[in-house]
Amino acid sequence: MTRLFGQQLNVGDTLPLGFGLPWCGNSPEENPFVVDSFYLDFYNGNINESGQHYVIWINLFTSWCTYCQAEAPYTEGYLQEYIDDGLAVVGIGWDWGLPEDCKGWAEYYELTYPILDDAIDGTGFEMLGAGGVPYNVVINHDMEIVYSMAGFPDEGQPIFNAISEALDSCGVKCLPGCSGVVGEINGTFSFDGQPIINIMDLLMLSDKIMTNEVDACVSFTGDINSDNNVNLFDIITLANNILNNAY
Repeated sequence: MTRLFGQQLNVGDTLPLGFGLPWCGNSPEENPFVVDSFYLDFYNGNINESGQHYVIWINLFTSWCTYCQAEAPYTEGYLQEYIDDGLAVVGIGWDWGLPEDCKGWAEYYELTYPILDDAIDGTGFEMLGAGGVPYNVVINHDMEIVYSMAGFPDEGQPIFNAISEALDSCGVKCLPGCSGVVGEINGTFSFDGQPIINIMDLLMLSDKIMTNEVDACVSFTGDINSDNNVNLFDIITLANNILNNAY
């Protein structure tokens, strides 16, 4: 279910298109979704440098909240552990200057993820929060909220199960090193995260078929003919596609 701005979002709801807030710390690499604001549409359907679809952990906080202060480096550590699997973290803060302002918050806690400013109208907390701070939300690769709860996430809390399940829930798209793109076999991507399909994919597909090493990822990405089989005919079709610049 997709809800509009101004409505409270709960588990099972889908984040609406165009959800964004003023960026104030740690802008990601330049992309069309960052000008003065950062839009979470950036993560919708995109893949990271490892070819994984994104799962988003949104951390809502205030600068004076001691539990928020404790959670900040914790989120960064968890991000670094699972970033290659597709995890992204976004901070949404307000009540700045008690003691840190937005940029100071990112610098003091050595954070690398985007920090957004909710101080103007409280749109972020109005839509995503429903209690005290810190407040944490997990959004899966389909932009569906799968976790929403206040409190510091100690080890063993449901948030980590939610993140793990979300990272594993999109099948071959979220297998480590698997693009989930038909024809992209060897896990190579352009600087902007787009899959590169060329002779190297053909050679790897041939090798996988000839050595009977067709795993779940290759069963999807190597099924060039869409007949639910990966065999010599897929090698021939992929070769023709590459020769004819079909990608």
